Amino acid sequence: MSRADKEETSRSNQALVHQSTASEPVVQTPSQSSSASPKMSSKIEKIITRLQSKITEGQFYEAQQQTRVVAARYIKAKDWPAAIDILYNVASSLLKAEQGGSGGDLSIFLVDVYKQAELVPDAANKGKLLTLLRLFDAEEPTRKKFINEMIGWSAKFGSYPAGEPEL
Repeated sequence: MSRADKEETSRSNQALVHQSTASEPVVQTPSQSSSASPKMSSKIEKIITRLQSKITEGQFYEAQQQTRVVAARYIKAKDWPAAIDILYNVASSLLKAEQGGSGGDLSIFLVDVYKQAELVPDAANKGKLLTLLRLFDAEEPTRKKFINEMIGWSAKFGSYPAGEPEL
């Protein structure tokens, strides 16, 4: 684990509100800038970038497991936007890297966060799920569960008892 990773883990564990990011540049992807809330901090961007670098290095399982741990921290704090940004960005990166099992697991976890946060199926929420769905390989086993979870979420929190027609 690099010194920067250890420092980030220490800051996360201590739940510090303020951190210095001058030592490492923050790379923001287009999906982050368009889907992120104005509140999305450089800390979240840095976490996403670090997890995506694991994927680039071929450490898919590590990226998936670390994403689940980090997202769980934000879920426990009821910081839904942070958990959603992290899960969405890392899941899409894994699916693009043809890691359907890991990407599918995080996609299903994202729907679970939508349920816990009691989010309604608005255009932004549905858009993220549909984007992830398009990234799945048609033969990926987790794809069917993801579709069922999406429809279940939209039926419970949306206007249509059988689920959103778009989904």
